[in-house]
Amino acid sequence: PQMVQAAAIELFHAMTLLHDDIMDRDRQRRGRPAAWTIWGEATAINAGDLLLTRAFAALAEFGADPTASIRRMADACGAVIRGQQLDLQFETRSAVSASEYEQMIALKTATLFGLALEMGAVAAGCDSDPWRRLGHQLGLAFQMRDDALGIWGDPQVTGKPAGGDLRRGKKSLPVVLYVQAGGQIPETVATDEDVRTLLDRFDEAGVASQMRERLTGIQAHCRDLVGGLAVKKNYAQMLDEMVDLVADRDY
Repeated sequence: PQMVQAAAIELFHAMTLLHDDIMDRDRQRRGRPAAWTIWGEATAINAGDLLLTRAFAALAEFGADPTASIRRMADACGAVIRGQQLDLQFETRSAVSASEYEQMIALKTATLFGLALEMGAVAAGCDSDPWRRLGHQLGLAFQMRDDALGIWGDPQVTGKPAGGDLRRGKKSLPVVLYVQAGGQIPETVATDEDVRTLLDRFDEAGVASQMRERLTGIQAHCRDLVGGLAVKKNYAQMLDEMVDLVADRDY
C-alpha cells in the first residue's frame, strides 16, 4: 500500500508541473524543454489530466482504505488548485501582503507535502496528524527556497532562466519582502538590465537575509516536529537531513 500511495502522489505532482508550465509560460523544466513546448498546450493539458485520473484509479484499486485515501487526495487537489489560482491572480496586483503570500503557498505547495507524509503514515498504520504537520512545514520551506532560486539561482543548476519570476510579475517572497520594506516593483521587468537593477535594490533592502531568517525559523520548527515523532534515532536523523536538503538546496 505504501508504494501505491507514493505513486499516486507523484502522479498528482507530475500533473501540477505539466499544467503549471503552461500557466506560467515556462519553456523549461529541469533544464529540458517543457512538455507543452514540444507537443502543444492541448496535449500537455490532456497528459496532466490523464495522470490525475491514474492517481485516483491507483488509490481506488490498490490503496489502503481507498475511500479515505481518495477523499484526502481530492481535498488536496482542491487546495492546490485554489493556491495556484491565487498565484495567478497575484501577478496582476501591484502588491501582496505577507499573510496573503503565506496563504497561497500553504495551499499550493504545503498541501502536497502534507498529503505525502500523511498518506504514508496512514499506510504504515501511524498517527497521521504529526506527519501531516511536518509535511506542511516542509512544503513552506520548499516554496520559500524555490522563490529564492527563482531569482538568485544559477540557471545551469536550477534548469530555469534567471529572473524568470520577476519578468512574469510573480509575487514570490523576495518581492513581497521588498515591497513590505517600502520598495516598488516596476510595472514591467523585461530585460536583463531590468532584472539586475531590481536585484541590486533587493540587496540594498537586505531581502536575501530576511528570507534566510524566515527559512531558518521554519527549519527549527521542522526539527522540533521531527523530535516529537515516535521514530528510531537513525530515522529521525534522516528526517533532519531531509529538512536541511529542502531548505538549503541549490536546484
